[in-house]
Amino acid sequence: MEIAPLGPFDASSSEGKTFAAIQFTREGNAVEIANAKALSDALANADAKVIVFDGEARPDVLLQAFESAIEQNVAGIVADGFDMRLVKTGVAAAKAAHIPVLDVGVSSTTPDEPPGVTAYVAVDAARVGALQANYALARTNCKLHAVTMPVSGGDIPVNMVKGAVAEIRRLCPTDCSIEQLNVNPSTFIRDLGGQVKTTLQRSPDLNYWISTADFFTPFILQGMRAVNRQLPIVGGAQGDGLVNAIKGTNGLVADTLWPPAEIMGYIYADGIMRAVAGAPRNQVTPVRLVDSSNWGTSADVYRQFPHLDQWRDAFKAAWRSKDERQRRGAVLPAGGGQ
Repeated sequence: MEIAPLGPFDASSSEGKTFAAIQFTREGNAVEIANAKALSDALANADAKVIVFDGEARPDVLLQAFESAIEQNVAGIVADGFDMRLVKTGVAAAKAAHIPVLDVGVSSTTPDEPPGVTAYVAVDAARVGALQANYALARTNCKLHAVTMPVSGGDIPVNMVKGAVAEIRRLCPTDCSIEQLNVNPSTFIRDLGGQVKTTLQRSPDLNYWISTADFFTPFILQGMRAVNRQLPIVGGAQGDGLVNAIKGTNGLVADTLWPPAEIMGYIYADGIMRAVAGAPRNQVTPVRLVDSSNWGTSADVYRQFPHLDQWRDAFKAAWRSKDERQRRGAVLPAGGGQ
């Protein structure tokens, strides 16, 4: 995985400002919590700070967060992990208040964003789902009977599912099958284990589980244990199940890694500060598929991403003013793009 800033720009327009990060849900979601921390660390390089709002997986709470952020006159809003169509009125209100909105929950390289979204950070979720399906197809010699997990209100898992379904139907239309288990993000902690149990009882031919989020894994295992039936699990966004996968304690046989939260926060900061500076840019993040053949013996972020410090330093250098870069002799990595 290679990551570099889009290029240098003067981030001085963000100095001393307050930003808002509105997240879909923080309960049980270590990735969003870590993203917010890294965003805060990144913005501190511009002497800026961030207020974090928990959307509690509810559109009404997300809209209240937009209203509160606008009332507090934030410099920009980072919207993390939800479909912007759920908050169209909030986005419109931010636009009317001249507050840029960066959508970092985008699941397509060609998103249809509501008016008022200034720029986006995207993952090609359909490609992630296709990678998961390819892995499971290969491991079953194209005798795959899988289940995957769309999430209501979540574009990323929905598009991951679409990618997996399309790939299986394209490559193995007659001998393979894939079911869909719909997940409610506001009740999955209570309900998902029972849903998994019922699915396994109903479909005895299932031989692979394709997850759309690693934080679902404990609840998937709960359902599997209830029927004493362990299927191999291909992990989904965003790789936070890797620790236990390496230990062999969570049933994950493969995982799809996004850039670590420690750098995603810097990508988000880069995006929202560019928007505040009047130079918004869209970005697409890379992904990586790993299993026991290449995930090593440690999930430590520096073992998995040995260039992390260099990536962060490159962002810090990109955010300095032209005069400061010349004074420090800062040099960005070759290529200047992700």
